[in-house]
Amino acid sequence: MQWRPFVLLMVGLSIVFLISLISDPPYPQPTRLHVDTIESKPADEIVLTIAHGFVYHTAIWFQVESALLHGVGPLKTGTVGVVRQRRKPLHIFYNNQSAFDDDEWTVMFQHDLQGPVSKISHAPPPQLQFALMYHQLDNEDPQHMIRVYYLSPGAMHYKDLLMPGTTWIDSFTLENNAILYSRDPDWYRFRIAHLPADWTLAPHSTLITPDRLQNGPPIKKYHQPKYTVLHDSMLSRLYSPQDDTYRVFSLDVHKTRLRFYINITIADNHDDQWKTRDGDTFSHRVYTSESLQYMAFVDGTSHLHQDRVETKMPTLTYARSGNGKTLVATYIKHKFLTFDYTDRTDALQQKPDEAKYLYRDQKTVLPEYFFWADDQVDVSSDYEDIMGMALNHAGTLLAIWTDTHQVYIYKRSDPHHKTQLVAWSLQMVIHDLDTSRVGTIVFWEQQDKNYMMIGLKNQEIQSFWIDAAHVLDRPNFWQFLIDRWNMLTAMSMVIAAFVFHESHR
Repeated sequence: MQWRPFVLLMVGLSIVFLISLISDPPYPQPTRLHVDTIESKPADEIVLTIAHGFVYHTAIWFQVESALLHGVGPLKTGTVGVVRQRRKPLHIFYNNQSAFDDDEWTVMFQHDLQGPVSKISHAPPPQLQFALMYHQLDNEDPQHMIRVYYLSPGAMHYKDLLMPGTTWIDSFTLENNAILYSRDPDWYRFRIAHLPADWTLAPHSTLITPDRLQNGPPIKKYHQPKYTVLHDSMLSRLYSPQDDTYRVFSLDVHKTRLRFYINITIADNHDDQWKTRDGDTFSHRVYTSESLQYMAFVDGTSHLHQDRVETKMPTLTYARSGNGKTLVATYIKHKFLTFDYTDRTDALQQKPDEAKYLYRDQKTVLPEYFFWADDQVDVSSDYEDIMGMALNHAGTLLAIWTDTHQVYIYKRSDPHHKTQLVAWSLQMVIHDLDTSRVGTIVFWEQQDKNYMMIGLKNQEIQSFWIDAAHVLDRPNFWQFLIDRWNMLTAMSMVIAAFVFHESHR
């Protein structure tokens, strides 16, 4: 009958309209205060430092061609790393105006390194700021250098650290008095380069060597699965009230042909002996299958179309509270782990689920412990991956940004010295950064108010007051169509197939 295609079309459009009405309202967004653009040249990494009433903006370019280029890996000749820093008064970023004629960015320095940069590490506050690793060739021997930037009265200075050996360093972390690093390959899971005492004192801009080297736990047969094709690792020091205990968190991800294998370990060093306190291993499939049933209606066949979707190698990143009592780390896709310190082991011994994991020395329970919590970001797509995260000093505010340029802001109460884990609660989402990649995020507190600053890789800075949320209106029907165009395209194809079929019966 002639009216059947028209009825089918109306029913299909009504379903689309109904979906738009029952869609979840958007999360609030923090109040944006100030937007500032430094220059138009995108950087590989951005570092923001808030100190002494100023915002220090550091842009880092990993490989800037300077001579005859040769080499295809991260270690090559003819390229250098460039570090450029500017600063501006902090009070500007409390204001909701977009520009101030009297307050321009002041150039602090530009450093051209002797080779390309491969990676950076943010430091625990307050004095140390960040470190970057660069590489150079001494005749036929590669040299791995770590430049550490630190605050000194009135300015930021640096020292270069010549790392021992020539084997490639695939991961490093800057700590207060040491460098944690791992090599590929190596006989040990990681190593520690202890820095000299008072190494941040003058003279500055000089070359130093490690004061003492220390090996981590040895590599075991089960640490690397068979048929491993890719590997990445992450290291961080964790808090311990015992001054003679050096506690290290390590996370390794091995990718084989079919699965990711994740290995997490918390190990203590006491009297130069390593002891594993906690750990876990789990895996995740490399390929997942998706059924695209609507294809059967479109191409006129009766089979079910299958797609194999490959999960990307995760970008391992972490954030740590100012006192080291909270650590948040990502390990696959949009999933992350939270570790919180507590000294309430007396009460935890009465909980069977936690008592078996408490740290012990010769059956004596230690008065220190880290809770674990596995969580995931409430992303709009299963293919949205975590790219970075930031914590405030107290470990009560968490910002996570993804490869779709979304920033998710979580809050919670004080998590330390508790008898149970304090969970995160998603409070706000920033979704209007367009295609600008997030480089870094920092929190700061002023007069009991919480603020956040985002440094984008296009060298734009945005500041927010996160105590005041801007509630967004539920999107109207046309905005819903624009935001969900990919889903609606597939639905429209199905509706069109039914209408076409009915009109030709």
